[in-house]
Amino acid sequence: MTASKKQAVLGVFWGTVERAATQGISFAIVVLLARILGPESIGLVTLAATIALFGQMLLGETFSQALIQQKNLNPAHISSLFWLLIAVGIGAALLQAFLAGAIGGIFNQAELAPILRALSPLLLLTALQAVPAA
Repeated sequence: MTASKKQAVLGVFWGTVERAATQGISFAIVVLLARILGPESIGLVTLAATIALFGQMLLGETFSQALIQQKNLNPAHISSLFWLLIAVGIGAALLQAFLAGAIGGIFNQAELAPILRALSPLLLLTALQAVPAA
């Protein structure tokens, strides 16, 4: 086996291990939370996490894909996208916190608002990691 094939196989192996470990830990945390919180509370947390995850997906995937597709990258592109993502992340976090009550009203779950507000900083954290992860 050539060196590049060996590296590719190792890369796939460690990528698979990383993904399996992440999914396994996430599953264990959800099961633990479900036992601690009970069905109604875990339902609210799951709903809030789904809403927050949608925003994280938009922030993390869309802008970083633009960076990946660039053939000629210079530091100005990377820096500009990083600061743009920070600004968008702050805006998205503030928007989620501001609209949390309305979103809770849409789902007829007033208890959803404080959970969404607590999860809103995750949008900024997603924006912070999007450029280095790309």
